[in-house]
Parts: sequence; C-alpha cells; structure tokens
Amino acid sequence: IEVLAFFPTGSPEGEDFMVLAGNAEAASDKLSVRMLDPVREPMEAQQHGITSSWGTVVLRKGEETRKLESSFGEESLVNALVQLVAGKKHTVCFTTGHQELDIEDSYSPGGMGLAIEKMQGQNYSAEALSLVKEGGVPEDCAILVIGGPQYDLLAAEQEMVAAHVAGGGDVLILLDPAFANAFALDLERYGMLVGDDIILEQNPKYQMAGADASYILLDGESFAPHPLIQLSNAMVLLQGVRSVRAVPGKE
Repeated sequence: IEVLAFFPTGSPEGEDFMVLAGNAEAASDKLSVRMLDPVREPMEAQQHGITSSWGTVVLRKGEETRKLESSFGEESLVNALVQLVAGKKHTVCFTTGHQELDIEDSYSPGGMGLAIEKMQGQNYSAEALSLVKEGGVPEDCAILVIGGPQYDLLAAEQEMVAAHVAGGGDVLILLDPAFANAFALDLERYGMLVGDDIILEQNPKYQMAGADASYILLDGESFAPHPLIQLSNAMVLLQGVRSVRAVPGKE
C-alpha cells in the first residue's frame, strides 16, 4: 500500500501524520510512505485530485484508493488501511423518481456530483436506485439516501424503506421544507417528527449578510460535541431548514 501525504511544507498536521505513518511503515514491509507538497508537486497533486490546501492523504493499493481529507489520526489511518486490505467498496444507493438531487450533476446547486466524487475517494461507490423498478432496497446497499425528493414516495415505496430499516439498513433522508410532506409524516414510525415549517434565523451572528432569514450560518459552537462533527474554524451554510424533533418517549 502506497501512502501519499500531501501537506504544505512545514505543516504541523503533515509533520504529525508523518510521525504516525513512519511508525506504521517501520512495523510493516507492506507500506510505502511519501510526503509531497501540493504546491511544489502540482502535477502529482492534480493526478490524485488534490484540492485542499490544508492537507490530504491518499492511500493506494493497485486501482483501489482511499482519501483522508479532514482527520489524519491513528484511527482514520487504520480504518483506511483495513478498507483497502478488505478490497471491498461500500455502495450508497440514491433513490430516483421523485426529482431528487442528481448524482451525475457536478455544476448546479442541486447537483450531487462533487459530493459523489468525494465519496468515491473514501471507498464508496454510488448507484441510482428506482425502488419501483427494483421492488425494494438491494442487500448490497450499505446506505440508502433519499436526497431532496420534490414529490412524495408512493405508499409501497415507503414500505420498502421501512423493510430496509427493519433489516438493519441505514438511511439518510434530506427533506426540503414544503416538499414530500406525506413522506415526512410517515417518518414518525421511526421516532421522528418532521415539521411542515421553515426555520428562520433571528440571531445576527448566524445570519448571512445580505440574505433573508432562511439562510443560516453555523460554526463549531452550533453543534454538540460529536466525533463526526469537527468543524474547528469552518462554517456551514444552510438554506431552507425544517424542524426535526424526536417523538416523545423515543428520544
């Protein structure tokens, strides 16, 4: 496995990662580690799709690759190595048929193409899925994504989703305000109350300059501590947010 660490020269994150990767390389003759500056090695950075100026680690085994773009600690490195050795990609299935976000569109605001490219570098593959044609969620779907449907899922499709969840499957649901409200009501069976509403930001600190109150800016202080959310100095911009609460007694 070749480990390519793209960090600016003198980067503390890069130096820390090289200590970690160097220890791993010393413990195994199956690893090869190289440190590269994306500014000084632009051709190699372009070849591997490096876009971050902060740091990116590419792990490569034959044609299989894995990228680390935000966390470079021991756990992230070990997980990436395990996935490469396993030689199996996880499939994320995106529903179609209700004007969901387009997984092949990398240019418009409603496209998921850029996100899909990032996922492919994280050992995932993406597939479009028509529940009606397929008759259910395939077993190889690690995650089912229902991304911004503009129309309600049919009652039969809702039962297919329920069967997937009952079988231990994972689902990520993105619902814009005022759309797919019948489907939103059906989510109560999973312990979620999705409001037929829109959240307006009243705190000037989290309002977007020059925009209306439907735009919400979030920083690291906006989230409860969680391993999946480590924003540090980053900001998240949301527009058109509806409320989601737990069904009382099912928190």
